Amino acid sequence: MGADGERIAKETFNEKVGVVGGISIIGTTGIVTPMSVEAIIETIKCELDVASGEKKEVICLTPGKIGEKHFLKKYPSIPVILMSNFAHEAFDHAKRKGFDRIYVAGHPAKLCKILMGYYNTHSKNSPMATDWLADRLELTDKFNTVEEILTSVDIDLSFIAEELAQKIEKDYGFAHVSVIFYDMNGRMKGERL
Repeated sequence: MGADGERIAKETFNEKVGVVGGISIIGTTGIVTPMSVEAIIETIKCELDVASGEKKEVICLTPGKIGEKHFLKKYPSIPVILMSNFAHEAFDHAKRKGFDRIYVAGHPAKLCKILMGYYNTHSKNSPMATDWLADRLELTDKFNTVEEILTSVDIDLSFIAEELAQKIEKDYGFAHVSVIFYDMNGRMKGERL
């Protein structure tokens, strides 16, 4: 395969399902774009199935690209699976596939929603975490976003990471959950390893 084909292959979903160095016949571009909630959830499950089939002992679940990008800089050998807004489905399937130790990494704007009681973090199903986090940090200023809190105040969210890890362990029966919070620029803002 030429250099252009190898470059295009890197932009596809293929490596996550075991097709490396080329493009499979899953479509004209090889890029899978789920178009429904069901398809997204099935994609998450498929990635977990692959990681389990490859006998991976630990995985990282993240709501999006921020967590994926910055987690892989430090832990390039651990598979990262984007769970989008579907934390419940991701945690539930990971546990059913036999994973006892997981990482959860990403921006606290999404991940704090789980501590607020929302395992579906989509904005239509859960409120913003800004006021909740400001209250937990005993901040009196008004903030528009969680990112604004992270960049305006010198804080360590490790105690929130600890609470989140314990909640996921309790709710899903994992032996150990590690949590890492990143801001939009990839600065670590708290962790429980």
